[in-house]
Amino acid sequence: MKVPPEKNEKVGKMIFGSIYPLYLNRLEKMEEPNKNSTKSSNG
Repeated sequence: MKVPPEKNEKVGKMIFGSIYPLYLNRLEKMEEPNKNSTKSSNG
């Protein structure tokens, strides 16, 4: 069964759109405890 590229793109955007907000929430939660720490990779 051959899937047209348009369908792949549509499904990819759907998956990305549903996961991205969760990913952002996770990043924000991970940053919260680190805001008070003085660790930095900038030297």
